[in-house]
Amino acid sequence: MTAGCALLGALTSPSLSAAEVPIPNGSFELPKTDYVNTRIASWQETDPPPDYPSGGGFSWDQLSGVFHNTPAGASDHLTNLDGQQALYLFAIPGAGILQDATTRDWDDPEPSHAFSVPFEPGSRYTLTVGLMGGSGNMLPGVPLEISLYHRGTDGTILPVATRRVEHAPEVFTDRNHFVDFSVSTDPVLPTDPWSGKLMGVRILSVVSESQRGGYWDIDHVRLSREIVLEPQVEVRTTWDGDPAVLTLRWGSQPGFTYRVLTSTDLTLWTTAVEGLPGTGEELSWKLPIQDSDCGFVRIEALR
Repeated sequence: MTAGCALLGALTSPSLSAAEVPIPNGSFELPKTDYVNTRIASWQETDPPPDYPSGGGFSWDQLSGVFHNTPAGASDHLTNLDGQQALYLFAIPGAGILQDATTRDWDDPEPSHAFSVPFEPGSRYTLTVGLMGGSGNMLPGVPLEISLYHRGTDGTILPVATRRVEHAPEVFTDRNHFVDFSVSTDPVLPTDPWSGKLMGVRILSVVSESQRGGYWDIDHVRLSREIVLEPQVEVRTTWDGDPAVLTLRWGSQPGFTYRVLTSTDLTLWTTAVEGLPGTGEELSWKLPIQDSDCGFVRIEALR
């Protein structure tokens, strides 16, 4: 195996169990209401577009709000609502809600910083939202976006993971039942522009003018984090007499052990070293390189 043709691959290693990341007022229980309240605690409404009419119809701040569930047994009672309240959001272009470390709700003069969650390297994040489309004579195909984002240096919202959900009668078959939809990030790498940046959650109506109308019911916004242990292998080749030595470097996690395997055909693998304990720091291993055919190396993380 020559230094010039060694190919390295790191196997995806197991992930830890998903852990919940709290989202303030994720089930829209605040402020409490007996019927409807256009104020929403902890969430900021999106800004109205410049051409949104200021007179007649609904004002921009009325396009979303919280509402109380009807009594059990009522024809419009929501059977799987989390808590007692949910959110309505009109299918109007640009209407939506968002929450991050810089947002303010209706009565906060300054950001509360209650939701200050960074995109941590080595983690995958999943946003799940309960949705019900079709209310108010909503047309089939009306879209809604749920997304995780970070902000640029100028405050611009930059999506990291987005899912588009479209109203379809065959999906929302029960007018009394929310359907869960999720979107996940890729595992965050240290080189990603959002690595270490604070996260935001947004629910946004992206309907066209020709499809506008009706409203979404929304409930139980959840965020989970998985620590995904994917060794990032940095390869350095050093010449130390004869034969040459290939130095492998990769990040490690406590609770895992690591082994290095070699192969000449990607079918039969031979263990070069095993049982290297993860420390949370970088590990390395020096692998002799023989002056022969090309070879392959992989690193595995084991529980």
